[in-house]
Amino acid sequence: FESRPRNQNYIRREWWKFIKKVINLIYHVQVVKKIENRTPGSSPKIGERIPYVFIETKNEDKKTVLQYMKAEDPVYVKENNLKLDVKYYLEHSLLSPIESLYSLFIDNPGIALFAEILQEYKV
Repeated sequence: FESRPRNQNYIRREWWKFIKKVINLIYHVQVVKKIENRTPGSSPKIGERIPYVFIETKNEDKKTVLQYMKAEDPVYVKENNLKLDVKYYLEHSLLSPIESLYSLFIDNPGIALFAEILQEYKV
C-alpha cells in the first residue's frame, strides 16, 4: 500500500461522487430503479438489455422535467395506459431524417410538414 497525499484522496473521493451522480442520470438505471421499487427482486440481471420509452409528464409547477425522469418500462406503460412523449419522438426520431429527405424538394421541410403537429404537442 503506497501512501498518497491527502489531496489525491480528496480528488478521488470527489470523482466517485461525480460518477455516481452521472450514473443515476442514465435512462436504463432509472428504469431499473423504478422496476425494483414496484416489484422488489424482479429487476433485470446484469448484462440484460433494459428497454425503455419516454412518457409524457405533467409539468404543473412549470419546472423543467429532465429527460431521464421520463424514462419508463414499456410493460408498465402499456399496463397503466400512460401516454408516450410524442413530441420527443417526433423531434428526435422522425423529424431529422424526414427533413433530410424532403430538403431536396421543399425549403424548410420541418416547418412545412410538421408545424401543425409540433404545435399540437407543444409544452
